[in-house]
Amino acid sequence: MVYIIFISVAVPLFMLLFLMDGQPRNIVGFVILGIACAVSSYEINSLIKHTYNITDFNFKVFISPVTEELIKFIPPLFFGLLASDKRKNIIGVSMAVGIGFAVMENIYLLVINCSYVNIFWALMRGFSTSLMHGITTTVVGLGMTFIHKKKLFYTGIFGLASASITYHGIYNLLVESKYEYIGIFIPILTYLVILLSARKITD
Repeated sequence: MVYIIFISVAVPLFMLLFLMDGQPRNIVGFVILGIACAVSSYEINSLIKHTYNITDFNFKVFISPVTEELIKFIPPLFFGLLASDKRKNIIGVSMAVGIGFAVMENIYLLVINCSYVNIFWALMRGFSTSLMHGITTTVVGLGMTFIHKKKLFYTGIFGLASASITYHGIYNLLVESKYEYIGIFIPILTYLVILLSARKITD
């Protein structure tokens, strides 16, 4: 099922690339990479969960944040190192990876749980979980612009990865607890802070 969804979503977007150029083309391309990252993490997560028989709660809090964030980390890292170190460009493609990842994840969960989902679920996934995925990759991309070509590059990369994993893990922990509504609003508030901050530092 996951590959059927991947083909259905990624192929039309891929065809769109040939009609675009510049930063818009980069954004769409990295959305596709985000979708591919979601498929990769699905395979790795499924293997880990079934191999070690981990409970759903422990998996969502301790395992999936690590695998998903490390996989999402790769496209922004290579873009920043090999393509462009301009802050505005890196922020855009980093957010695109996270949103592409979230789109794929949302569609997959919708398909396998179509009998149970509702409008609240859709709003929560759209305005909270999707933003969380976008925020973690954006923080990584934005952080790289401050450590690029510096002596603390490798330490900084480790710190950025750790920060994104921790944020993701805390979000999952909150939404799986009685503090679900706090978890839902944290990505929204963080997004607003990043939006305002990004405008100032990219001017």
